[in-house]
Amino acid sequence: ILKFLIALKPNIVDYTDNLEVLDLSWWFLYNGFNPINLPDYDKKILSNANNDKILNQILNSSSKKWFDSEDSLNFNFVSNLLVKLDLWNYNLEWSYFIYQLGDEIFSFVHNTIEEIKDDKIEFSEATIKARFIAFILSTNIRELRDKATIFVIEFGKKYPLELLRLTVEFSSFKDLYVYERLVSG
Repeated sequence: ILKFLIALKPNIVDYTDNLEVLDLSWWFLYNGFNPINLPDYDKKILSNANNDKILNQILNSSSKKWFDSEDSLNFNFVSNLLVKLDLWNYNLEWSYFIYQLGDEIFSFVHNTIEEIKDDKIEFSEATIKARFIAFILSTNIRELRDKATIFVIEFGKKYPLELLRLTVEFSSFKDLYVYERLVSG
């Protein structure tokens, strides 16, 4: 019922700090939000984006827009939330998210490797996908991690300077395994 209430009266978020309302507001932000009708709606919600209690909703709601380079809430936005987490919460939230979608993510990485090899991907989309796959390198699913490393190699062949930039960016990342895999690519 609350989800429908938010969809009908999205400005309810202005009157509450209830986590459940904020959590469902993320769903609305990715599924029905129109900035023309609600120009300041996203500001209230974005101010609560660093709340690790609603990160799972952000991950689940936002995934269909992750690779849209035109959308300000794409994976670049999500990755900024992930790097702010301490290692415990990062592993708790992100690793579990990857584990739940392991098969789908494996297929995604495989298809993205083929897109890179066949020159069927735009640079802006490739860089967002590379950032996503870099975060996948922290998974404890060995086959997925190995497949992501193959992507890193192919991405590095195609865009060596972009791989270097990504590697430098991850040099101070809390999960050193990601950096090690990027360097090896």
